[in-house]
Amino acid sequence: MNKKYVVAVIIIVGIVGYALYTQLIKPTLDDRMVSAVVPMTIQNEDLAFAFTYPSGEAGYTLIEPPVPTTTASGLQKVYLLMDTQEYIAFQQSESAETPPTVSVFVVKMPDVEVEGDRETRLIAWAEQYPQFSSYAVKNDDTEHYDLDGVDAIRYSTDGLYRQQVYLASYRGNAYVFVGQYNDDADGIRDMYLHLVNSVTFE
Repeated sequence: MNKKYVVAVIIIVGIVGYALYTQLIKPTLDDRMVSAVVPMTIQNEDLAFAFTYPSGEAGYTLIEPPVPTTTASGLQKVYLLMDTQEYIAFQQSESAETPPTVSVFVVKMPDVEVEGDRETRLIAWAEQYPQFSSYAVKNDDTEHYDLDGVDAIRYSTDGLYRQQVYLASYRGNAYVFVGQYNDDADGIRDMYLHLVNSVTFE
Protein backbone atom coordinates (compact mmCIF):
# COMPACT_ATOMS: atom_id res chain seq x y z
CA MET A 1 0.00 0.00 0.00
CA ASN A 2 1.26 3.50 -0.84
CA LYS A 3 2.55 5.11 2.38
CA LYS A 4 0.86 8.31 1.33
CA TYR A 5 -2.55 6.78 2.04
CA VAL A 6 -1.72 5.11 5.30
CA VAL A 7 -3.01 6.86 8.41
CA ALA A 8 -1.13 6.08 11.66
CA VAL A 9 -2.74 6.56 14.94
CA ILE A 10 -0.47 5.96 17.90
CA ILE A 11 -1.79 5.35 21.39
CA ILE A 12 1.27 5.52 23.59
CA VAL A 13 0.31 3.72 26.75
CA GLY A 14 3.75 2.86 28.01
CA ILE A 15 4.98 6.40 28.47
CA VAL A 16 8.45 5.29 29.63
CA GLY A 17 10.75 3.98 27.09
CA TYR A 18 8.36 1.49 25.68
CA ALA A 19 5.39 2.53 23.54
CA LEU A 20 2.41 0.30 23.19
CA TYR A 21 0.81 0.83 19.82
CA THR A 22 -2.77 -0.39 19.36
CA GLN A 23 -2.75 1.01 15.84
CA LEU A 24 0.05 2.44 13.71
CA ILE A 25 -1.12 4.44 10.75
CA LYS A 26 0.78 7.56 9.78
CA PRO A 27 -1.56 10.49 9.14
CA THR A 28 -0.91 13.10 6.48
CA LEU A 29 -0.89 16.83 7.09
CA ASP A 30 -3.63 18.83 5.41
CA ASP A 31 -3.80 22.21 3.70
CA ARG A 32 -4.76 23.94 6.95
CA MET A 33 -1.19 23.80 8.29
CA VAL A 34 0.05 27.35 8.87
CA SER A 35 3.67 28.45 8.71
CA ALA A 36 3.50 30.76 11.72
CA VAL A 37 3.46 29.58 15.33
CA VAL A 38 -0.07 30.16 16.55
CA PRO A 39 -1.24 29.55 20.14
CA MET A 40 -4.02 26.98 20.01
CA THR A 41 -6.33 26.26 22.93
CA ILE A 42 -7.91 22.82 23.17
CA GLN A 43 -11.03 22.93 25.32
CA ASN A 44 -12.86 19.73 26.11
CA GLU A 45 -16.14 20.60 27.81
CA ASP A 46 -17.12 16.95 28.34
CA LEU A 47 -13.91 16.32 30.30
CA ALA A 48 -13.92 19.78 31.93
CA PHE A 49 -10.40 20.88 31.08
CA ALA A 50 -8.38 22.88 28.58
CA PHE A 51 -4.76 23.50 27.60
CA THR A 52 -2.83 25.64 25.12
CA TYR A 53 0.06 24.74 22.83
CA PRO A 54 1.99 26.43 19.94
CA SER A 55 0.58 25.04 16.70
CA GLY A 56 1.78 25.50 13.14
CA GLU A 57 4.54 24.47 10.76
CA ALA A 58 7.18 25.95 13.05
CA GLY A 59 5.39 24.71 16.15
CA TYR A 60 3.69 21.45 17.07
CA THR A 61 1.13 19.13 15.51
CA LEU A 62 -1.77 17.76 17.57
CA ILE A 63 -2.97 14.20 16.97
CA GLU A 64 -6.19 12.87 18.50
CA PRO A 65 -6.21 9.08 18.08
CA PRO A 66 -9.58 7.37 18.48
CA VAL A 67 -10.13 5.62 21.79
CA PRO A 68 -11.89 2.23 21.77
CA THR A 69 -15.25 2.54 23.49
CA THR A 70 -14.77 -0.83 25.17
CA THR A 71 -11.40 -0.13 26.77
CA ALA A 72 -11.28 -1.79 30.19
CA SER A 73 -8.67 0.67 31.45
CA GLY A 74 -11.14 3.55 31.54
CA LEU A 75 -9.19 5.53 28.92
CA GLN A 76 -11.41 8.34 27.66
CA LYS A 77 -9.21 10.66 25.62
CA VAL A 78 -5.69 10.89 24.20
CA TYR A 79 -3.90 13.94 22.79
CA LEU A 80 -0.42 13.58 21.26
CA LEU A 81 1.78 16.52 20.29
CA MET A 82 4.93 16.32 18.16
CA ASP A 83 7.26 18.93 16.73
CA THR A 84 5.75 19.49 13.27
CA GLN A 85 9.00 19.08 11.34
CA GLU A 86 9.88 15.90 13.24
CA TYR A 87 6.34 14.68 12.64
CA ILE A 88 6.68 15.23 8.89
CA ALA A 89 10.01 13.37 8.91
CA PHE A 90 8.35 10.53 10.87
CA GLN A 91 5.60 10.29 8.24
CA GLN A 92 8.18 9.92 5.50
CA SER A 93 10.30 7.32 7.30
CA GLU A 94 9.92 3.56 7.62
CA SER A 95 10.73 3.63 11.33
CA ALA A 96 8.07 2.93 13.96
CA GLU A 97 10.08 4.82 16.57
CA THR A 98 8.26 8.07 17.24
CA PRO A 99 10.06 11.35 17.95
CA PRO A 100 9.77 12.85 21.45
CA THR A 101 6.08 13.34 22.16
CA VAL A 102 3.94 15.22 24.64
CA SER A 103 0.99 13.01 25.64
CA VAL A 104 -2.20 13.87 27.50
CA PHE A 105 -4.33 10.99 28.79
CA VAL A 106 -7.70 11.29 30.50
CA VAL A 107 -8.68 8.10 32.34
CA LYS A 108 -11.79 7.44 34.41
CA MET A 109 -10.77 6.62 37.98
CA PRO A 110 -12.45 3.60 39.56
CA ASP A 111 -14.74 4.08 42.55
CA VAL A 112 -12.29 2.64 45.07
CA GLU A 113 -12.01 4.07 48.53
CA VAL A 114 -8.42 4.78 49.54
CA GLU A 115 -7.72 6.31 52.92
CA GLY A 116 -5.67 9.49 52.90
CA ASP A 117 -5.51 12.81 51.09
CA ARG A 118 -5.74 13.38 47.34
CA GLU A 119 -2.01 12.89 46.87
CA THR A 120 -2.24 9.46 48.51
CA ARG A 121 -5.13 8.52 46.23
CA LEU A 122 -3.23 9.73 43.15
CA ILE A 123 -0.23 7.60 44.05
CA ALA A 124 -2.49 4.57 44.63
CA TRP A 125 -4.03 5.08 41.17
CA ALA A 126 -0.58 5.56 39.59
CA GLU A 127 0.63 2.30 41.13
CA GLN A 128 -2.45 0.48 39.85
CA TYR A 129 -2.24 1.83 36.28
CA PRO A 130 1.46 1.87 35.30
CA GLN A 131 0.57 1.70 31.60
CA PHE A 132 -0.43 5.36 31.90
CA SER A 133 1.59 6.59 34.85
CA SER A 134 4.93 4.71 34.58
CA TYR A 135 5.03 5.25 38.33
CA ALA A 136 6.82 1.96 38.97
CA VAL A 137 9.91 3.20 37.13
CA LYS A 138 10.07 6.75 38.43
CA ASN A 139 13.60 7.84 39.22
CA ASP A 140 13.04 10.66 41.71
CA ASP A 141 10.81 11.65 44.60
CA THR A 142 7.15 12.37 44.00
CA GLU A 143 6.43 16.07 44.51
CA HIS A 144 3.18 17.87 45.23
CA TYR A 145 2.08 20.35 42.57
CA ASP A 146 -0.82 22.80 42.28
CA LEU A 147 -2.41 22.51 38.83
CA ASP A 148 -4.96 25.31 38.41
CA GLY A 149 -5.99 24.95 42.04
CA VAL A 150 -6.18 21.15 41.83
CA ASP A 151 -3.79 19.03 43.89
CA ALA A 152 -1.45 17.10 41.61
CA ILE A 153 1.82 15.16 41.75
CA ARG A 154 4.86 15.18 39.50
CA TYR A 155 7.86 12.90 39.01
CA SER A 156 10.38 11.84 36.34
CA THR A 157 11.21 8.57 34.61
CA ASP A 158 13.89 7.32 32.22
CA GLY A 159 13.49 5.22 29.12
CA LEU A 160 14.01 5.74 25.41
CA TYR A 161 13.55 9.41 26.29
CA ARG A 162 13.67 11.27 29.56
CA GLN A 163 10.14 11.93 30.79
CA GLN A 164 8.37 14.13 33.27
CA VAL A 165 4.88 13.25 34.42
CA TYR A 166 2.19 15.45 36.01
CA LEU A 167 -0.85 13.65 37.38
CA ALA A 168 -4.04 15.25 38.69
CA SER A 169 -7.54 14.04 39.48
CA TYR A 170 -10.70 16.05 38.93
CA ARG A 171 -14.39 15.06 38.84
CA GLY A 172 -13.63 11.35 38.87
CA ASN A 173 -10.97 11.44 36.14
CA ALA A 174 -7.20 11.10 36.19
CA TYR A 175 -5.41 13.64 33.97
CA VAL A 176 -1.92 12.48 32.97
CA PHE A 177 0.49 14.88 31.24
CA VAL A 178 3.70 13.30 29.93
CA GLY A 179 6.61 15.17 28.35
CA GLN A 180 9.36 13.28 26.52
CA TYR A 181 12.69 14.87 25.66
CA ASN A 182 16.37 14.07 25.20
CA ASP A 183 17.86 16.98 27.14
CA ASP A 184 16.69 19.72 29.50
CA ALA A 185 17.50 22.29 26.80
CA ASP A 186 15.18 20.68 24.22
CA GLY A 187 12.42 22.93 22.91
CA ILE A 188 9.75 20.26 23.43
CA ARG A 189 10.50 20.21 27.15
CA ASP A 190 9.95 23.97 27.35
CA MET A 191 6.72 23.66 25.35
CA TYR A 192 5.55 20.85 27.64
CA LEU A 193 6.09 22.88 30.80
CA HIS A 194 4.20 25.82 29.27
CA LEU A 195 1.39 23.44 28.29
CA VAL A 196 1.15 22.08 31.84
CA ASN A 197 1.04 25.60 33.26
CA SER A 198 -1.72 26.53 30.79
CA VAL A 199 -4.06 23.77 32.01
CA THR A 200 -7.40 24.92 33.40
CA PHE A 201 -10.19 22.88 34.94
CA GLU A 202 -13.80 24.02 34.61
